[in-house]
Amino acid sequence: MYRSESSCKIKIAQAANVTTFKRITPVKLALLIGFCVSLGSGAVYAAGVYEDTAGETAFLFAPHQRALYPRIIRTNENEKDASIYVLTLSFPLRPYLLVELEQAHITISSPADIRNGFGDLKLRARAEVFYRNGRAVRLTGFFRTGSGTRRLFPYSSQSADVGLGVSYVDSLETFHVWGMLGAAMVKREPQNLPEPEVHENFGHGTAGLTLPLTPNVKLSAGVTALVYRSGGFREIYLCSFDLGFSPTTRLILSAHAEAGKREERVSDLSLSGGVRVYF
Repeated sequence: MYRSESSCKIKIAQAANVTTFKRITPVKLALLIGFCVSLGSGAVYAAGVYEDTAGETAFLFAPHQRALYPRIIRTNENEKDASIYVLTLSFPLRPYLLVELEQAHITISSPADIRNGFGDLKLRARAEVFYRNGRAVRLTGFFRTGSGTRRLFPYSSQSADVGLGVSYVDSLETFHVWGMLGAAMVKREPQNLPEPEVHENFGHGTAGLTLPLTPNVKLSAGVTALVYRSGGFREIYLCSFDLGFSPTTRLILSAHAEAGKREERVSDLSLSGGVRVYF
C-alpha cells in the first residue's frame, strides 16, 4: 500500500511539471528574453524596424544549397506605403552551416514626399546542431550592417544590429511544427533622432505550423512576438504559400498582419512574392 501511494504521488508531481511546461509558450519565453536584454538606449518609446517574417521563415526551411531569391514586398502603415525590392543569395559554408546575404532597395511614399535608396546589407546564418527522426535544432543569427545609403526608417535604420537565437523543427506525420527564440542588440551612433525612431534592443519568439498539401505545395501559418527593453510589445501574424515548379524553382507568396497598439506597429499589412532558384 505504501509503495502504491508513493508511486501515485510521484506520477501526480510529474503530471504537474508537464502541465507547467506546456504552459510556457514561445510568446511567454519571448517576454522573458525581452526582460533579460540588458543593453540599449533605455528609451521609453518602443520603436522597432520592419520585421521580414516571410524571409526569416523561408530561411528556416531553405534546403542546404546555393540559391538566389529575388522578391518584392509591398507594405503599408497608416498613410505611408513602401515597396521593397529584395535580392537574397544563399550558400553553404559547411555541411551544417548555411549563410545568406540580403540587399534591399526601398521606396517610401507618403502624402508629404517620396523617398528611396538602398537599405542595410543583412547577413543571416543557420547552423544545425542536432537532427534525428525529423527533429532538428538550429542556431540562428543575423547581422544588419547599417550600410544603407539613406535612413529610411523603419525599413532601413542605418544601425548595426546583431541577433542570436535557437530554432526547433519537428516533422510529424502530416505537418511540421516549428519555433524560434532569440534576442537582438542595437549599436547606434549617437545622434539626435526623433523619439519614434529610437530603435532599441528586443527579444523575440515565433511559433508556427507548416502543412504539406502535396509533395510540391506547402501552406504555413505562424505568429511572432517582439518585446522591447522599454516594455513595448508587437505581434505579427504570418501566412505563406510555397509552390515547387521544379526541383530547382519555388514560388513563395506570403502575407503578414501586425496587431497591437497603433503607436507600436510598423506595418499594418505586408504582401510579398518571389521565386527561389537553386543552383
